[in-house]
Amino acid sequence: QSGGHGRTGRPWYSPAGVNLYFSVVLRPHTLAPKYIPLITLVAGVALCRGLQPLLGLHPARLKWPNDVQVEGRKVAGVLTEMSTTGSQVDYVVVGIGVNCNHPAAMWPKELVGQAASLYEITGEVHPREQVLFQLLSHLGAGYHRLLRGETAECMASWKRLAITLGQRVTVQRSQDTLVGVARDIDASGALVVKRDDGTWETVVAGDLSVRPAE
Repeated sequence: QSGGHGRTGRPWYSPAGVNLYFSVVLRPHTLAPKYIPLITLVAGVALCRGLQPLLGLHPARLKWPNDVQVEGRKVAGVLTEMSTTGSQVDYVVVGIGVNCNHPAAMWPKELVGQAASLYEITGEVHPREQVLFQLLSHLGAGYHRLLRGETAECMASWKRLAITLGQRVTVQRSQDTLVGVARDIDASGALVVKRDDGTWETVVAGDLSVRPAE
């Protein structure tokens, strides 16, 4: 790959030679269209499971919708995009970025304290080919579980690793800002938030931050 981008087309900081960036093309023709968004969650679980043996006692956790965090800092991310013809999904591209061997002193100012690498956390250099093999193995297993119709288990796996659920959150959307408690995800992977006035809202997209306890 020549470069990376994040959600809504924003640039993904992707220096050459130290980190891992790759895309996988999936053709989920047997998967009901309503479950296509779960591919993002499956990929997040695969990242956590693949990276955990490398991280040792430092737990990898998921922040909705697509971040892998270790001790509050982003180590990896997932972005899925799909191509459709009418109601038929032709293919889904799963883009993954992992901060593998980035030195702590080289982070841009705006990412200091926000991002971390495997090397920074463990003090060890991690061959990117080995990291890739681990992640592809877990991604393949999760994807085939989804194709077999095990959607409930896929969602449960994500929830077990999630740091978002049960937390007060702020979701910045294009039209407004939502504040409440993240309670669940629905069958499409959307976040279910309970507002302070007791009403419920389903969030499909937005910039989420966890609010300090009040």
